[in-house]
Formats: sequence, C-alpha cells, structure tokens
Amino acid sequence: MKCSTKEAEVIILCSRIKMSNEQKEQVAQLIACSDFNWFEFLNHVMEHKVSGLIANNIVKVTNLPKGIRKLFTQITSSNSEKSRLYIAEIEKLFKVFNEADLKVVLFKGPRLLNDVFPEFSLRTFSDLDILISSNDYPEIKRILHNHGYDQGEVVNGKFVRMNEALLTHNEKNLQHYGTFVRKGESDILPWLEIDVHTRFTTVYDDISYNVTRVMDEAIKTKMGSTDVFIFNSTDHIIHLCLHLYWHTRSIMNIAINDDLRLSRFVDIYESINNLEIDWSKLLNIVKEETGLQQAVAYTLILTEKIYGEIIPQYVREGMWKEDDIEKHVDSISERWINESISTIGYWDIPFEERLFNNQRVNEAYRIFYDFVRNSKKREIRKL
Repeated sequence: MKCSTKEAEVIILCSRIKMSNEQKEQVAQLIACSDFNWFEFLNHVMEHKVSGLIANNIVKVTNLPKGIRKLFTQITSSNSEKSRLYIAEIEKLFKVFNEADLKVVLFKGPRLLNDVFPEFSLRTFSDLDILISSNDYPEIKRILHNHGYDQGEVVNGKFVRMNEALLTHNEKNLQHYGTFVRKGESDILPWLEIDVHTRFTTVYDDISYNVTRVMDEAIKTKMGSTDVFIFNSTDHIIHLCLHLYWHTRSIMNIAINDDLRLSRFVDIYESINNLEIDWSKLLNIVKEETGLQQAVAYTLILTEKIYGEIIPQYVREGMWKEDDIEKHVDSISERWINESISTIGYWDIPFEERLFNNQRVNEAYRIFYDFVRNSKKREIRKL
C-alpha cells in the first residue's frame, strides 16, 4: 500500500506477525530519517490498536529512543496481562457452562488469541463475545449474574446499569443483548465485559447469516485447561469481514474514528495467513445468504489494498465484479439514524488516503448533511 507519510508506512509494515528482511530494512531507513515524527507515529499506533505488533517488531529493527522503548515495554506487559486475565475468566465461566450442558461459542478476540497470534502481547481484546441459542439466554444470564455481572456500561470509571426500556430495545433490535459488565480485580483490567449474541445482524440490516448452522459447525478446542467451542475457520473469516463492514461504512463509527481501525484488518490478514480456510465453502455460504457476499467482498478488497493479494484468484473472480465493488468501497451508510444500511453517499477521499487521515470525519459529516438536505427536498417535492 502506498502511504502518504513515513509514519503511516512504518505502521503498515510493522502491523503483522512476521516481517521479511526487506520490510525490516525499509522500516530502519524510514525511522532513520531526520523528519520522522514520533508523536504522529505513536498517535496513529494507539488509534489503530496495533501497539502490540508494533512493539514486537520495531524493537527488532532499530535502536529506539529510550522513552519510546520504555513505552513499548510497558505496552507489551500490559497487553499480556489483559489477555491473561480474560483467558482466566473464560476458563472459569466455561467450566460452569459445560457443567450446565450449555453450548456457548467464543468468537473474535479469544479465537484470534488462541489460534492466530502466537503471543498474548500481540493482540489484546476489550471484551468477550459469545454466541448462544436464544433458548439458553435465561440460564446464561443467571450464571453471569451469579459471577458478579450486571447489564450496563462504564462511564467515567463508574458502572451505569442499563434501564429496562433499553434492555428490551437491545433484545428486540440489536445483534446482542445489553453488555454484561463486572468489576475486575486488577488495575490493568478494571472492568470485564461480555457481549452475548443470539444473532449477527440487527433488524435494520438487509443481510442474513445462518446462526444455527454456525453453532452446529463450531469446533471444540481447549483454552487453557478448559473445553470451549469456537467458530470454524471459514465462519471466523466471514464474521470478521461482516463486523468490519458495519464499522467501516457507518457514519456514527466514522465520527468517533472507530471505522478504519487497522487492527481489524490485521485480524483478517493474519487469520488468512495462519488458518486453513475452506474458500469453496466460504464462496457457497456468502452466495446463499442475503447481502453477505457484498459485505465479505467489500472487506476483503480493503484488506488487500493494505496488505496485497491474500485470497485465491478464483475466489476473487467468483465473489465480486471489480467495477461494482470498487464503487461500493467508497460508499457510506448509516445504520442507526437511518435504520438501514443503504448507501447515503460516496467518499471523495480514496481509501488509501482515509486510513490515516482523521479529516475524514469532517468529510463524512458533509456527506451526511448533503444526504439529509436532499432527503428533505425530496419530501417537500412530494407535498
């Protein structure tokens, strides 16, 4: 990927599990430049949630300023401890789930940590995501309550319980129930959060994804000393793509710089590198489900824009038409305000320039304003 700044180029090169010798040389040369901006570099590293990978790779490439090296050492230690604490929580809860004969499936962060990233420090996660049958929810809720969890959010370091109206709204309309939160025992992880899913989409989405099949085809593995279920590799990739699709296109995510987080692209890139993906099965699944093919194709093409070609050619040819998907890559939707994932406008800034450019927030607001203004004009014409 062609980057507009040295800092962005170093981040792209280092945001992977393994670097080639050529990539290491490139990084060393870029950092040696007198105008390399460490403040801008660190700011982007933290925004994109890739500190673990950067810390692991950059210290092997060049002698860092003492303060930068100390910061990366602290990040590595903190990431490792956060991941260890969440794994311990998984072991504790899944022993109870298993004893109650409940099928609970882990996905996203724990799956990545277990099978993709070789060290705890490389990839941390801020919550746990589990998939269950809706019939099991009352028992899952009871178990979580017994372990100190309540539904709500943490605001300014304090827990705020979710009211009944919002709990009901989440249950009826969103892809997961109100988040379960409990106080942690460590300053490094002061709060633990769990999102309990019974579906992958909201009522506003025109995308389907068969949850029953995903649960039936989940695979059993060990996390620590405990048996757990995780997504099979094919569904793991599909869901990572679907999740990123919503974040990348939603104006509400863009507004808080939570749209083009590089760590989510790394998850897809390294999962493809390190897992056995049944690409023929993936093609069949996304073509059978409403809207899923477009979502997965969209995310894969963005990942390839960053890291180069990573999927088989027959998959690329079978999944998208180049002109159609390129236009879709530059589209914006609004899932929450508009209660639809239909397109409301198009970027003037190419993806490669948007990735490290926070001015995209202002551009997105302009696009949304134009959409609202034109919608009002259409309503007036109807009258």
